[in-house]
Amino acid sequence: MKISITIIGIMFSVAVLAQGITRNNIFIQAGGPLGLYSVNYDRFLMEDKKINLAVRIGLAYDINNPNTSIIAPLSFSLLKNLQNSHYLELRLALRNEYSRIVHTYSQRSGMGDPNPTYDSYEEVEYEFTIYPSIDIGYRYQPQSTGLFLNCLVQFIGTQAYYTEDIWYNKLTVGAGCAF
Repeated sequence: MKISITIIGIMFSVAVLAQGITRNNIFIQAGGPLGLYSVNYDRFLMEDKKINLAVRIGLAYDINNPNTSIIAPLSFSLLKNLQNSHYLELRLALRNEYSRIVHTYSQRSGMGDPNPTYDSYEEVEYEFTIYPSIDIGYRYQPQSTGLFLNCLVQFIGTQAYYTEDIWYNKLTVGAGCAF
C-alpha cells in the first residue's frame, strides 16, 4: 500500500511540471491480460499532435490466482491522431508477473502397517514470467485535462501448462483522468 501511495504521489508531481498538451493519464483498466482490473499511469513522450508515443506502467493483483503476488504491466504505444482528441492506438505490452508456486507432497509411513500415517510437506518457489501482447484500438485523449478513455483488442501470448505457447485475444477498456 505504501508503494502505491508513493507512486501516485510521484505521478501527480510530474503532472504539475507538464506543460502544453495533456501528457499524463491515471486510469483503471478492466479486462485484458490482467483479468479484472489494473491501475495504470500513462505518459505521452512527445508533444506532436499527429503522431505520438506513450509509455505505461501499471499494478494489479490477480484475484483468480491466489499464488500470484504482483502483476506489473509495462507498455509502449504508437498513437495516430484521427481528429482532435481521437486516436488510433497500437500498443506493445508486457505483463510482468511474479508468482508464488506451492508444491504439496504426501509421504506414507509405516510400511506394512494396517493403519499407515501420511506426512505432508510443502515446497515453495517463486517465478518471474513475462507475457507479451499486441493491442490495437481507440483512445480518447483530451487536449486539456479531463476524462481519458480507451478500448483495445489484445492479442496475448501465454504458455498454458504442459502445452505449447498460444495466443488468445481479449477486449480491454480503460477510463481515468488526463492531466
